[in-house]
Amino acid sequence: MGASPLRITFRHILPNTWGVILVQTSLTIANAIVVIASLSFLGVGVSASTASWGSMVRDGSGNMSSGEWWITTFPGIFIILCVLSFNLLADAIGDKTSRSFR
Repeated sequence: MGASPLRITFRHILPNTWGVILVQTSLTIANAIVVIASLSFLGVGVSASTASWGSMVRDGSGNMSSGEWWITTFPGIFIILCVLSFNLLADAIGDKTSRSFR
């Protein structure tokens, strides 16, 4: 029909795949947060002087027996809330884009 590849990409392909791209991005961010926190908990992640949620959980786990539960609990709660928020964002984007194709 004579349309350039750039016009086909931006006019036809990208609008139909934009929702899938956003959902996949949100889920990938949530997965990256869990992986980074897990590696930091194991001591393989970022350096020990850098604060991260995984290292905070690891450092606080030794204090659980002395009754200082909040040192471990709150970073763990924030990991869960952050991952949950990205998953809910991905779900909302997926619902919105699936409604537009009905």
